[in-house]
Amino acid sequence: METKDTFAMIELMGHQQIVGRISQVVIAGKGFIRVGVMNADQTTAFTRDINPDSIYAINPISFEAALLHAKQVTQQPIVPYDISPMLLKQLAAKNSSFEDVDEVGETGEVF
Repeated sequence: METKDTFAMIELMGHQQIVGRISQVVIAGKGFIRVGVMNADQTTAFTRDINPDSIYAINPISFEAALLHAKQVTQQPIVPYDISPMLLKQLAAKNSSFEDVDEVGETGEVF
């Protein structure tokens, strides 16, 4: 697939769409589609690597169409969710001896 300066709207499982400059990458021996999502100022907002098995369609579009999409739609990268504050609050509520807890480790140990 020729991807030099190719822009596309990619349709994914879950009725998601992502628009940006596409290229091919290999991660852990498997091919992925890399999408560089643009900001309205034509800089790369973020990059997302997509497994081709989750793609319904790749619709090539012009740079101008990709830029118009970037100006109209605010796409956000995936952000990890930290539940540590919630766990600390729950532990403190269950047992007052946990009120001085500063951290909860990955396996649930309290520091």
